[in-house]
Amino acid sequence: MTPQFHAIKPARLAERVERQIRALISAGELQPGDKLPPERDLALRLAVSRTAVREALRALEQAGLATIRKGPSGGAFIREPDHGLVRTSLSTLVELGRISMRDLTEARLIIEPMLARLAARRCQRQDLSLLAETIAREEREGLARGSPVHHYHFHRLLAKAARNPVIEDTLNAVIDLLIELVDQTVRKRQDIAHDTTFHKELLGALEERDAEAAERIMRRHIEHVQRRLTRRWQALRARRSDGEAAAGSP
Repeated sequence: MTPQFHAIKPARLAERVERQIRALISAGELQPGDKLPPERDLALRLAVSRTAVREALRALEQAGLATIRKGPSGGAFIREPDHGLVRTSLSTLVELGRISMRDLTEARLIIEPMLARLAARRCQRQDLSLLAETIAREEREGLARGSPVHHYHFHRLLAKAARNPVIEDTLNAVIDLLIELVDQTVRKRQDIAHDTTFHKELLGALEERDAEAAERIMRRHIEHVQRRLTRRWQALRARRSDGEAAAGSP
């Protein structure tokens, strides 16, 4: 189906162009991966200037609804909305000093136990299979390499199994920031083993559809993980302070 574009009145042209494209996305006439007409063609169809189209596309890109690629095969493409905008907003607040590491860890402690409760009620067979596969990879590859990748993948899968996109996007944004700020280093084997044990317990609760047990296990797990991340964050800050002091000494 070819999207039907309509001529736009002169007032606030870029905003009206953006609204029309948003409406087409909401109606399903434009799907993720679809390429919009070239800037010049779109301007002709909408009876506006290319400048208005360019501004509208830039606004859509900033909103996470479009991707603009350069080159011969480039153009403006509709994208699947994700948690990138939430992450960018939180990252900005961290940089400005409006959000602390304590705020991030506290948010995770509030969000994840409820996610576990919801997942116990809403997860499907495929969710359980993916979680079990991730635990196996965490034991096999995580222990061998000390990588936290599978640990976080487990938590992202659990968020998806809860079937609440608002909470899922928020948690993914928080996880992204925690990885960026404090958890890029090689993980100790005992830490990975400890996490894997919790993940197995939690999977058992999900399989039994025991929402209360899932919430309780997740709370214990996150409390342990957050204590570990807080210690790591404090050590990183101490090293940075020492480095800055050394750099400033004569």
